[in-house]
Amino acid sequence: LRYASLCSVMDNYNELLTFLSDFSKTEHNDAGSKANGFFKQLKTADTYIMLKIVISIFKHMETTNTVLQSKSLDFKLSVQILNTLEDTISNLRDTFHILWKSAKKEWSDLKLDAPKESRKRKKPQKYEDGVTKSFEFSPESKYNQIYKEIIDHILSGLQLRFNSEIRSFLCNVEMFLIDPKISPEIICTFYKDDINIDKLKLHRDMFHDIIKGQGLIVSSFADILNIFKNKSYLVIHLTELRKCIQLILTVPVTTCTTERSFSMLRRLKTYTRSTMTQTRLNDLALLNCHNTVAESLDLSKIGNMFINKCMTRRNTFKLKKI
Repeated sequence: LRYASLCSVMDNYNELLTFLSDFSKTEHNDAGSKANGFFKQLKTADTYIMLKIVISIFKHMETTNTVLQSKSLDFKLSVQILNTLEDTISNLRDTFHILWKSAKKEWSDLKLDAPKESRKRKKPQKYEDGVTKSFEFSPESKYNQIYKEIIDHILSGLQLRFNSEIRSFLCNVEMFLIDPKISPEIICTFYKDDINIDKLKLHRDMFHDIIKGQGLIVSSFADILNIFKNKSYLVIHLTELRKCIQLILTVPVTTCTTERSFSMLRRLKTYTRSTMTQTRLNDLALLNCHNTVAESLDLSKIGNMFINKCMTRRNTFKLKKI
């Protein structure tokens, strides 16, 4: 969403300048003053180059964000995606000169104010043996430094957020469940006496023999979980594998689905929340979370069901023929 918004500003940069300039000249009020402030900010090449820098980095992260926010995602794929993103972001460090050349031509065409050069500074005498020399950063070197700082912050953020023991453990567990050749020792080391290592390996191999005979293929933990849900006899027969899956499901992880649920709840808890019962709030939350299903429902059938529940409604409203 942020990337799309930034691209929209960049694509309509000239139109925004024209609109803000005209608006600030015709409206002599608070809105006109704000428009004039925005116009002066957008008129500078400093704003344009920063916008260009952010977009050049965000465009590589947009696809990753979309994939990681999906409802179903296997651990192995998420690791591969994040590693690819880290490599891509790291390779951007040496591409600033291309970005600067492109931005310089574009802000010249837009007739923006050139970037301001940093003021000259003198080195402390203690570093120059009594000889003071002034030095300064050119606009290109200044934004090159900012560009690399942004990249470094992103890489450190990815390392801090995603490189954890839990993620590594879940990836190893998924590989064990998918590939019959991998030993279950890492799981048993983690859960110790909760799982019988020999029995778990036997049931894992039996599971793969069963699905192979049925022509099924598993490539993720979600596939195995769905097979267990649809084939209840496996739950009864492969008890140790079932126990392993149950333990894996208790590992504390977070997804964007739950985060979106909290955001949705904040939107629902508006002024009307003071007169809304908990039951109604729950119903609204369900409709909001499962809006795709809600939009596919036939409102005529729902309306008829609502009318038929009460004699007063039947006497007041008319049923719709379906």
